[in-house]
Amino acid sequence: MFLNLGIPEVAFSSAINFSRLIELNLSPYFLDYHFLESLMRLLHNSPKLKVLMIDSTRSGILLLSWNQPSSVPECLLSHLEIFEWEGCGGGREEKEFVAYVLANSKCLKTVGISKEKKEKMMEELESMYRVSASSQLMETWRHEK
Repeated sequence: MFLNLGIPEVAFSSAINFSRLIELNLSPYFLDYHFLESLMRLLHNSPKLKVLMIDSTRSGILLLSWNQPSSVPECLLSHLEIFEWEGCGGGREEKEFVAYVLANSKCLKTVGISKEKKEKMMEELESMYRVSASSQLMETWRHEK
C-alpha cells in the first residue's frame, strides 16, 4: 500500500490505522508547527512502513515542535528501510527527529538528505548514532535523474 499526503492529511490521518502501508510520501506545501508530532502519530499507526519520504522543498521554513515520544513506533523497530527528507532545513527539531529515526530504525538501509544543506547535514548525520550498522547515507535522491 502506498500513500501520498500533504500536511492537512497528515494531521487528520493520525487517527487512522494504516496496518498495510509500506510506503509514505509526504509533500507538504507548508510546515505546520506540529508537523513532526503529527508525523510521529502517523508512524505509530503504520506498523509495516518500509519507506518514508518527505519532500518539504516547497514549504516555508517555520519553527517545528519536537518532543521525543515515550514509545518507539513499530515501523522503526522492525520495518523502516529507507528514510529520505528533501528540503530538511537543519533546524534543531529537525535534527533531533532525524537522530531519533537513526537511533531507533533497526532495519534502516539508506538515508537521503536535502540538497540545500547537504555537506553540513551529511557530516552531522555521519556522527549520529545509528542502531542499524548496515545503514548507508545517500547523497542523491531516488527520483532524481
